[in-house]
Amino acid sequence: MAKKNTGGFPSIFRNKKGGTRYQGVLTKPGSARFEDARNSLAKLASRPVKRITDADVMEFLARGETETRKVLGIEAIPEL
Repeated sequence: MAKKNTGGFPSIFRNKKGGTRYQGVLTKPGSARFEDARNSLAKLASRPVKRITDADVMEFLARGETETRKVLGIEAIPEL
């Protein structure tokens, strides 16, 4: 997991007012997949990995790549 965000990095997903806070412990394989998702989101959002919060990763995993692309205003990858 990334270091706790004390610098106040801006969230990728806005308007979290009324949202729900989640906390938990992941297994080593789960942690590895979580960090893989962080790297994927960093590429999508064109941000350094260190600027991707745990909450953004959870939101990305919950929404999926297609919905995240819509939120970020990124065109979908054309089907081959």
